[in-house]
Amino acid sequence: MEEKYYRSPRLNVDISVEQSYKLRELIPHGMKKPIFNVIIDQLINIMEDKEKRDLFIGLVLDKQLSIPDTLVDSARKGKEKK
Repeated sequence: MEEKYYRSPRLNVDISVEQSYKLRELIPHGMKKPIFNVIIDQLINIMEDKEKRDLFIGLVLDKQLSIPDTLVDSARKGKEKK
């Protein structure tokens, strides 16, 4: 499904002024694109599986998916492997 673009496609999402200020303040210069590219790639991987897609959408919309909890779980798993 490779399409030819004259320029890179863009994803535009409306965010609040506060979110914009916080992202600018907290994400180091030049890191927004690589961070969001990883997030988008992982989102695509989830969405390609119908069961995972439905679960993911439900968890996100119900605000039950917690990135901080996921980070803590990942850090714990990393320590257990050592």
